[in-house]
Amino acid sequence: MQGVKPGILVYGNPVLNRYSSSVLGTLNDVKPLNPVDELTLYMVGAHAGDEFVRSLMWPGPMPQLNLGSMNPCDAYQVAKLIVVTWPTASNLSELRRVRALALEECVGVLDRLQLRLVKHSEAIGMLDRLYEMAISNQLSEEDTAKLAYALVIYELYDRAVRLLERRFNTIVKYQLAVLRILLRGFMNLTPWHRGLILSTGTLNVSDWVLTTVRYRNDVCVVIQFKSLEKPYTVSNCPVQVEGGRLVVSGVEPTLSTSPVTVELLVKPRNWGVFFIANNTNSPIRYEPRVKGRCVVKAKDYENQGCGELLLDVGEYASIHFT
Repeated sequence: MQGVKPGILVYGNPVLNRYSSSVLGTLNDVKPLNPVDELTLYMVGAHAGDEFVRSLMWPGPMPQLNLGSMNPCDAYQVAKLIVVTWPTASNLSELRRVRALALEECVGVLDRLQLRLVKHSEAIGMLDRLYEMAISNQLSEEDTAKLAYALVIYELYDRAVRLLERRFNTIVKYQLAVLRILLRGFMNLTPWHRGLILSTGTLNVSDWVLTTVRYRNDVCVVIQFKSLEKPYTVSNCPVQVEGGRLVVSGVEPTLSTSPVTVELLVKPRNWGVFFIANNTNSPIRYEPRVKGRCVVKAKDYENQGCGELLLDVGEYASIHFT
């Protein structure tokens, strides 16, 4: 596993930054990682990535993977990711099989909540009760960490932050849970959601970026631009959807030390939502260029005009096309 620059996990919330500081120095010791965890770490440059992980990041043929060798809870997460990336009938059948197995084997309430194997309406009530138990110290330490992750999975962020703050000394012991909370929870790097644009617009050479788009019917593969000694960038080329995947038209990633603009082309029939987050050490200015109407929703305001947007370090927003 590689190192991670401190700026990679920077949040606007001091509680999250406290957890971030705790996990940065121990990434090499976080185990056991399933392929989804490895992909998430690969996204932020903390993991080299095996053939399967790399094939998820860059469009290509599906590699061989034996889901039967994994425990059902991990296999179900990976099966969902496979269907998103390679949407074939056989992969969909495999997902159904693995889901049925997960329902049998993943019997713990919190395990099911973390995997979203519980109906949303039922899950919220269960999380309410578990949260009250955790606050009053009626949950075990491990279950408290699992609950914090389940809360962010169901987007109950305020409660998650309160629990993380009140039970820091307990939750911080469970580094894998912390990693998932920070990356797949608050940074929304959940791979099968694929709804994140980091540092989009004009990129500085010190930035790294993930570009993804989520449409109503098509979920697109992540394209990654990441700083090495020199950054991988794509110079002024259009990014568009082809066959449900986000691809760079006719251009391979090239080395460049100049700022680069990446343009996302959205066709009218591909209505959707763009999620933007600033994951660098300095503010980023983003100017949506769209034909038609859209709404920008950020933490502190809503912009009906879809105009210029300034994201501070760790802030995020979404652009809704109407």
